Amino acid sequence: MAPNDSIPPSFVPSTESKAEGVAPGTATGVKKDLDAKAQGPKHPLDPLSANEILAVSLAVRRYIAEKTSIKAIRFITNYLLPPPKRDVLAYLGIPLATGEKPQQLQGPLIRKSEVDFVDVVEGSGYNGIVALNPETKVWEVEVLNKLPEGQQPQLSPGELLACEAIIKKDERVLKLAKDVGIEPHQIVADGWSVGYDARFPLSQRIQQALLFARLSEHDNLYAHPMDFVPVVDMITGKVIHIDFPAAYTADGLTVSTTEPPPLAGSDNIETANRPRRPPPMRNDNFLPDLLAEDAKREGREFKLREAPKPLHVVQPEGVSFTMDGNVLSWQKWKMHIGGCFCFFAVCWALGTVLMRSLWIAFSHREGIALSTITYDDDGELRPIFYRLSLAEMVVPYGAPEHPHPRKFAFDTGEYGMGTMANELTLGCDCLGQIHYLDGAYVGHDGSAVEIKNVICIHEEDAGLLWKHSDYRVGGRAHSVRSRRLVVSMVCTLANYEYIWNYYFYQDGTIELEVRLTGILQVYVAGDNEPTPYGVHVAPNINAQNHQHMFSLRIDPMIDGLSNSVVESDVHPSPHPTGSAQNFAGNAFTVQHSVVRTASEGARLWDAELDRRWRIVEPRADARGVGPAGRILRERQGRGDAVPCARGRLGRAPRQVRAVPAAREEPEDSIAKWVKADGEESLEGQDLLVYVSVGTTHIPRPEDWPVMPVEHLRVTFKPSSFFTANPSMDVPSGKDPKSVPAVRLVLRRPPSRMKSSRSRLRGCRLSQTVTATRLSPRTTTKCTTMSTSTKVIRVSAQLPRDGNPSNLDADNWVWSHCLTFPVDSLVALKFSNKPYKWIRYATGVVLGAEGTLSQRDDASGPPSDELLDLDSSLDSLNHLPDITDLYYHIGISNEERGGATRTRCMFPLDPDFASTRSSTNTSTGSFLSYGDFRDEVSQRDGNTCVLTGAFADCCDAAHLVAHCKGAEYIASLTRHRPQGANAVVIDDIDDKRNGLFLNASSHSVLGKNFAILRVRIVHSSPSDIQSRIHESGTFAVQTPNFAMETEDVIQAERPKPFFTPVTEMADTKEAETSSALEGATRYTAHLFNVLDPYAMALGHLPPGSRIRVPAGDKDTASWPPDVLFDAVYASAVSVHFGGPMKALRELFEPFQKLYYPPDGVKPTKAERQRQIAERAAERRERHARARAGGEMDSMDTIFYLWHVSAGVSPEMLARRREEGAAKEREASVAKVESWRDSVPT
Repeated sequence: MAPNDSIPPSFVPSTESKAEGVAPGTATGVKKDLDAKAQGPKHPLDPLSANEILAVSLAVRRYIAEKTSIKAIRFITNYLLPPPKRDVLAYLGIPLATGEKPQQLQGPLIRKSEVDFVDVVEGSGYNGIVALNPETKVWEVEVLNKLPEGQQPQLSPGELLACEAIIKKDERVLKLAKDVGIEPHQIVADGWSVGYDARFPLSQRIQQALLFARLSEHDNLYAHPMDFVPVVDMITGKVIHIDFPAAYTADGLTVSTTEPPPLAGSDNIETANRPRRPPPMRNDNFLPDLLAEDAKREGREFKLREAPKPLHVVQPEGVSFTMDGNVLSWQKWKMHIGGCFCFFAVCWALGTVLMRSLWIAFSHREGIALSTITYDDDGELRPIFYRLSLAEMVVPYGAPEHPHPRKFAFDTGEYGMGTMANELTLGCDCLGQIHYLDGAYVGHDGSAVEIKNVICIHEEDAGLLWKHSDYRVGGRAHSVRSRRLVVSMVCTLANYEYIWNYYFYQDGTIELEVRLTGILQVYVAGDNEPTPYGVHVAPNINAQNHQHMFSLRIDPMIDGLSNSVVESDVHPSPHPTGSAQNFAGNAFTVQHSVVRTASEGARLWDAELDRRWRIVEPRADARGVGPAGRILRERQGRGDAVPCARGRLGRAPRQVRAVPAAREEPEDSIAKWVKADGEESLEGQDLLVYVSVGTTHIPRPEDWPVMPVEHLRVTFKPSSFFTANPSMDVPSGKDPKSVPAVRLVLRRPPSRMKSSRSRLRGCRLSQTVTATRLSPRTTTKCTTMSTSTKVIRVSAQLPRDGNPSNLDADNWVWSHCLTFPVDSLVALKFSNKPYKWIRYATGVVLGAEGTLSQRDDASGPPSDELLDLDSSLDSLNHLPDITDLYYHIGISNEERGGATRTRCMFPLDPDFASTRSSTNTSTGSFLSYGDFRDEVSQRDGNTCVLTGAFADCCDAAHLVAHCKGAEYIASLTRHRPQGANAVVIDDIDDKRNGLFLNASSHSVLGKNFAILRVRIVHSSPSDIQSRIHESGTFAVQTPNFAMETEDVIQAERPKPFFTPVTEMADTKEAETSSALEGATRYTAHLFNVLDPYAMALGHLPPGSRIRVPAGDKDTASWPPDVLFDAVYASAVSVHFGGPMKALRELFEPFQKLYYPPDGVKPTKAERQRQIAERAAERRERHARARAGGEMDSMDTIFYLWHVSAGVSPEMLARRREEGAAKEREASVAKVESWRDSVPT
């Protein structure tokens, strides 16, 4: 049944009420319809679900319609009223004291809700209790009370939104804004509770509107504060008064007193005795795009700093915690997260022990609430805390002139931390593998406002947990890293953001960290106006001094419900320096005192005494380590503590729910409780402890326009709870993913380089050195340093006789072809759809288009329903240790070799990348290397297509090695599947078999480096003309039979390592996106990031792009897709194909097609002629290099070394001349010395 069914029209929200808005932008959505299939709670402390909120709202509306005279209501709160504490403990099997048996539950636990609403006709507030009938499963109102005059339910998000709408309709506000140059659509208001202002009747439900101007859609409104403050009646929806703050001059305040003026006649500027002040019009934005626009408008440039290298949090085996609904278990802890709307409560709960069980819940008021926290101490269940939450938070501002003292925000009680919570974003607000909990609260109309991902739970590294080294010779060392569990939430309260982090450590410590960020609350200041109670953070912007105070509600049950509070102070020894008892004067002691009675309950923190408190179970302890307890210590700011007897718990909801606006302290408050209870004992009782902590914020210009986070921490540590360090059993563990950072080392070059010249154009060097990256392993296999046991194995059906046309079932056998370690796929980041990439990689290795499945059904190609090809990289972390996939090759009707039905496949030669294997025929033409180089260089713009390096540093690289011969490349291009640019190449020196690459890239082509092709749709010339750094990679192209363009992870255009020469000019056709439709983008993939040759050129991010010719003529001579696929298949085989011998055996039936046995063998004389011709060409090339300045491979290495050091070409030329001059001088000196030594 919908929430409005059977309800008279008078109880349906009015059109005006709907227009006010129900949910802020931080919420996810609004649920209005009941779900009959929704599941009930799993835990008695689970917060009300969205469905339960709707059902409770419906029950309240029916009750009001049938049994009261109320005409219309506005829901404010609707939250869980938890069952009695002892009943919950009995239900969960938690003993009232450690070692005892749990009590038996007497009767069922009744699910109840507490509801606050406002009569929108009369303005009165109401509080009711609604219970779920266990028999009928229908919610029924048990109690409904009208709140006393002067008490109001909290302000709702809908009312805060409505405040701005009311402001924008008021004629006086519009005129006052117009007078200072602000248009109606630019007015923005932050609704604030008035708190205390005796001028207004207690019965009025009012807000004050702090006004700002927003000059553009996403402009930082707080940069433009306005100089007047309207007061709004939220029942009548009208502005009832306007206040004008006074100003400061050199002579003091412009009015005689800070007391509020009478209401009558004070809503004008004359009351403040100052002129009007227009808001500052300078833009102080924080969004990057707006910062760039502002800078451009001012004639300057705004650039984001270079981003740090990616830092990924990866848990390949998943998280270490488990969730059962809202119940969390981690290490030895357990807890429930949830309850009433308790934002702050969630993480604060446990004070100091490893968490075995924790109940975590979302509360509209407190945000997070942690409950029923227990610790499994070697099989013994030990209770720690029953509940932890944020009871209240207040932010008082320090400016005394009216109306600024009204800025005294009780953010928890007046607004609600939960209602202001954010929907968190994975990868930004929360990093790593995250578990989220959702939250919901009631809207004005009784609907449920939902916030998805409102509570974030994850693990993170916390540095060293403990370490010790025996420094003596032969001594041993041991260290253990700390892992901590984090439960967090982020709340936005108008201008401020609060980040609540609850940390649980393995040594039994719990820490609450509050991070403050967001934008300062500011007010407009005059030119050169003194600001005695604030700071000028920007021109004409005054940020007033203020404080952030937090009151934590701790419901302890340390080893049971009988607890005491012990105060510990550090004192110097009473014995003076020089005395027999304290001769050196260094003695100090700790004095402990039990808080015995309620009159002693209010305790103040004392920095001089380094005061701290312990909550203990006071019974004698057989372990001999003293009473088990938890130390409470506030690490920043200041803090106070107030323990109270359990009997006061019944009053607490009234005090925290209602927000009385009174100068005097209300009767229902902690201080009055302490006074009234007098000598009531607090020893060994079921206690409540309220701890107040806070920080004083003196603003800085560096806090503007958005302040960096400010930290405040409160720590709970075990004290005599354990007999020793509880983390001695934490495994040490060494992270195999940790590797040395990049650094340069000097070493001699490989022996094959020793014969090369050790000079760079006249600069003679005494020793040749090369730069490399330190590598933790020497093999080139599994180059991503796989450590995980998780692998994906791919098998395919291969014909026993090597004849794909023989479709006899006995001829086809499943064979294991490739093995992909999961962590390698994650680390390489070739594709965000890993299964699609595996399908492509397998296809190019087998030379066959097929489908990937988890089944080996031989009856025909299966559907992909069992394998989600769109799964992300994160999904791989949840795989078992071994995952078997099967590559199915369909039967084609294409005629091949006389057969009309065949499986079209042509596996890659396992020796494709080897230059030691070659064909025994050479019937094609033999071009000189110089001709091949000239053709490839001219096509590719005389620069490396990967790095943009100069031609002197580059080779014309054969994609299919020159030694393979003409028949090899002809067979490869004839038999392997081809893309749109299908072609048969029968000349190994055809320029379509070449790329212009730098020397280091050439050396790893097809081994550690490959290229993936991508068809471009409506792209721009820069997408094709961008360069990529290639080191141990080859190119992949998409879309292909397995992948789409968006499946390939693309990097931003990198900063080139070299200073590139001018790029090839764009053709007219390339200047239009339509001409580029269907063009190919080539993505560089580096398979071995530790390859020395790859590292010689620096590093570009994975997914960088290669430059290709833009003109039709050049594109026609570009290598065909089949060659790119073959080189990519070679790199895949090298790294994921296992032993090469096994691959050769697997693909042996196809080898004859690459290496035909019956060719025309060249004569011995012909082979010698070819060898002599190549040697002559090399000598000629070296001669040209010496005469014309061309660089050879050794020159390239030294050139890279100099370039990386910032040496320009001009400097190199000068060094060449200087080196030659020195050589001539040295030669002359030697000759003169010889002549002088000869007797005359």
